[in-house]
Amino acid sequence: MNSHYDPLFAPFDDDAGNFSEYYPDMTKEDFVRMVADRLPDYFSEDIKITDISVKEVVKHNDQHKLGIEFTFADSNFSPVVYPDTLFEDYHAGKPLEEILQALSHTVEKSLPEVPETTKGTVTLALSDYESARHHLSIRLCDPDLNQELLENAVHSKISDFEAIYQLKFAMPDESVGYSTITPAMLDSWGVSMETLQKDAATCTWSEYPILSTMGDTLSYLSFGHPLPNLLETGEPIQMSDDMLPVFVLSNDHAMQGASLITLPDLLDQIGDIIQDDFYILPSSLHEVLIVPQHFNSVDLDALSEMVQSVNESQVAAEDLLSDKVQHYDTKAHLLENAYTHQQRIEHEQSPLEQPETPLSYDIYQIREGSAYHSLQFANLSELEHMGQPVQKSNYEQVYTGTLSENSADGQAPHSEVLESLYEKFNLQHPADYRGHSLSVSDIVVLHENGRDTAYFCDSIGFKEVPEFLQEENLVTMETTGLVVDTHFGTWHTIGSQNFGGKDYFLMEHDKFGDEAACVIVDSSGKLVAEDIWNGFDKDTVEMILAEQNPSDTPLISQQPKDLASSHSREPSPEEKNYLKAAEEYSEENYNEVDGRMESESKQEPGDSIGDGGEAKSSVLKKLHEKQAAVSEQVKNIPVEQIHKSQDAELS
Repeated sequence: MNSHYDPLFAPFDDDAGNFSEYYPDMTKEDFVRMVADRLPDYFSEDIKITDISVKEVVKHNDQHKLGIEFTFADSNFSPVVYPDTLFEDYHAGKPLEEILQALSHTVEKSLPEVPETTKGTVTLALSDYESARHHLSIRLCDPDLNQELLENAVHSKISDFEAIYQLKFAMPDESVGYSTITPAMLDSWGVSMETLQKDAATCTWSEYPILSTMGDTLSYLSFGHPLPNLLETGEPIQMSDDMLPVFVLSNDHAMQGASLITLPDLLDQIGDIIQDDFYILPSSLHEVLIVPQHFNSVDLDALSEMVQSVNESQVAAEDLLSDKVQHYDTKAHLLENAYTHQQRIEHEQSPLEQPETPLSYDIYQIREGSAYHSLQFANLSELEHMGQPVQKSNYEQVYTGTLSENSADGQAPHSEVLESLYEKFNLQHPADYRGHSLSVSDIVVLHENGRDTAYFCDSIGFKEVPEFLQEENLVTMETTGLVVDTHFGTWHTIGSQNFGGKDYFLMEHDKFGDEAACVIVDSSGKLVAEDIWNGFDKDTVEMILAEQNPSDTPLISQQPKDLASSHSREPSPEEKNYLKAAEEYSEENYNEVDGRMESESKQEPGDSIGDGGEAKSSVLKKLHEKQAAVSEQVKNIPVEQIHKSQDAELS
């Protein structure tokens, strides 16, 4: 009988029982299922497998990987194997039997041999926070790239990033195991988010942060020279014209070192050492690059283009952090998006003094509709009795006007201005006024020299209601079905940014998805920008910052751009000249194994399972070999990423 590959009946062996056939059209999924089906035959009799299953796992940057999970009768650790390298070896001609033998040996020698002391440590930490707090770890990620991963992970916002909280364990084979902390675990521990953040920061400090010059880092990687740590002495350094103005920040094991930027005290210390504010380039998940702000007139656009170019061409998806360059202001102790910082400083340093503007006002009245009937013409006492707050969402603006700066009202106290407006909007309606006569339950908002004050028209006189001006956070990253003014249909959130202390949300149409332009709204749901095809790009950020105002009209309108060009682009010849791949350190092995623990406690373990036991290759990439022009243009620096370690994830 001729052997053949059929994914339904899976007769993988020939009549002699040999695995000598090669199926060139076999997909990776078929290969994984074939390995899962045949691998148990290669385990020794001492290994008692109770379950084997193929599972898809969401990993960093929402990558989906297909793995094989094994459960052993005498162990609460379940290794998960990702046969990516095996699949490549198979198509390169390696005999299937040899692949299965090597893989079975790896699985037998992995987590089932973890000492009982280690198992006990892990199990105790999952169930008891006092034990867990000594194993806390932080992983940074870009929320725009990790929406699935963040769904079942405890996380907090750090500038443009999200900090995911994990448990970290040193394994006997010198690899590192991680278990993502889920909301269920946090609830079972009975600790607050503030406590978790504080303890995680303490653990992150303990991972021995290292700040080194780029020159020292290259010397260490190329020749094994000692790596001086500038943080040990903390002494300020003197920058010279021939010095490469770039520093590398990571930790002693070069894993998840980007999380160090969550430590404000550390950022302050770096500022003291380099004696400057600085840009932070998200080189990878494992380290960031520090560039002094004022050394040789750093060009922010050049930095941003450099990061994007390297990320597109040199950084593996599992190590990529973000394209978003950050800035740290040492005086304000503020970490923020670099373009946000640039716009903020330009506005603060503008030599033009804002002249006093005439007093203007808006009139709001309760919305029409049966849902609002009980609120119309109700005084403050009646609203309080009904348990109804004075909130902007119950109102609609019916008029806006300005008092002449030369008029008596323009210079009068607010009480006199309000009485004057009451009389005007009862006896002398403006021709363009469409509301009812000013009455009880109406709101008048006065705008004077950048300050807004809201007043409620009560049964007798006006009462100030500052709560009316408080923004209602109707929009979050989980918002769906949002109705946006002047746009039909409903919308859901796909991204967010914080500018000037305010959150803005990128909304996609519920029905048409990416076939239609997006809109941007603020946290109250007010339309800020429309016809958005490229998300929070540089032009959009600049316009939002430049045009923030209390108007109810959209601030931005962009013409549609080509969708394909917004997602990817070919690097320009100039950019390609800056790219040179450094030697990658790799080790051929079959240790692509995750360890997964089943806890006896009532909390559910995290479901984020990552590559394990695999020697991390160095992806330190140079942008330029020639150093002559380095001091004149930062984009000619040799940007490299420095991580070489072992990593596993536990859930």
